[in-house]
Amino acid sequence: MLLTHPFFSPPNCSIADVRRAVELGAFVEFCAGNALSAIPKPISLDLYREVVDAVGTGQCIISSDCGHPRKTLPPETLRMFAQALQYKGVSAKDIKTMLVHNYGKLLDLS
Repeated sequence: MLLTHPFFSPPNCSIADVRRAVELGAFVEFCAGNALSAIPKPISLDLYREVVDAVGTGQCIISSDCGHPRKTLPPETLRMFAQALQYKGVSAKDIKTMLVHNYGKLLDLS
C-alpha cells in the first residue's frame, strides 16, 4: 500500500496518521513537486523532516510528481528536493534510501 500526497487535503494527514500508516505496512510518498511548487500549495520542508524523524526512512519514498508544463523537469526537481532535505538535516544516506532503495521494497523486486 502507498500513502501518496499525505499532506494534501484530502487526506490531510497528521504526523500521527503517517506513523500509523507506516505501522500498518504502508509506504509514504513524498512528492518533490509539492514541496517546491506553489501549485497548488507548497508543503513545508520542515514537515517532511518531522515525518522522517518520526517514522524513519524505511518505508518512505521520494518521487518528483512533475513532468508537466506547470512544474520543473523531474530529474531537476528530485535533485532540488534532495538538496533541500539535506539542508534541513536529512542525511544523504537517508535520502538515498528513500530515492533508490525503497522502490525495490515497495515493488517487491528482491
